[in-house]
Amino acid sequence: MVRQMSWKSWVIVGVAVAVMCASGGLLMASNMGFKINKALFSPFSTLNSPKNVNWISLPYNHPYPNAKAFCNAIGSVSAAQSLTQLDPATGTFATNFTCNGAGPGFTIDPLKAVRYVSSLAAIPNAIFVGASNESSQLTFLAPFATTTSPKNANWFSVPYHCTWAKANDVCVTVGNLTNAVSVIRLDPVSGSFTTHTCGSGPGGAFNFSLVIGEAIQVRKSTAGNLGPFFPPHF
Repeated sequence: MVRQMSWKSWVIVGVAVAVMCASGGLLMASNMGFKINKALFSPFSTLNSPKNVNWISLPYNHPYPNAKAFCNAIGSVSAAQSLTQLDPATGTFATNFTCNGAGPGFTIDPLKAVRYVSSLAAIPNAIFVGASNESSQLTFLAPFATTTSPKNANWFSVPYHCTWAKANDVCVTVGNLTNAVSVIRLDPVSGSFTTHTCGSGPGGAFNFSLVIGEAIQVRKSTAGNLGPFFPPHF
């Protein structure tokens, strides 16, 4: 099934089974190596946040061990561009690293989303590369509560070759189809959130499509972590 601009937008090329994803220009080879031309959105300002906040998924094996390496990958030495990661266990962000910093900055956790912003009027797309890591497991921490947010707000990197197409597919994998679990996407262009409640099922009005290279968030309002589990993949 081919669905343009979604997680499953694949065109199979040749005997080597290389795959090009229409949403983001992903090149995937049969050895599960990845190269993506990732659109980044700007300008960011605290006045219109979370508009132009980019929550990015990186491949689980990637050549960006720290924040400075990430900045180098996008060709930035600008104080106007910065990144961080959220630790859901504590609800705290890594030290915000500006790309003009001497480095290396914080160590990037490959399973967690990277939050990237730029106050520049325009920025070029970024080229990210990497590979799969089939031994990686995800755990979503709970409980989440607005009074302690962002603690237990699980912003995570979705594997590029994951078979999840819709938000409810995440619900099925974690085995919790109740209203206590939500899957959330931030649209960086509009700054609006879409929240799919697992209890609403695949027919729910907000069962959004996943976008390759874009991270999502999972919240569970009741006690008991979700996982660990292996994300399903090709």
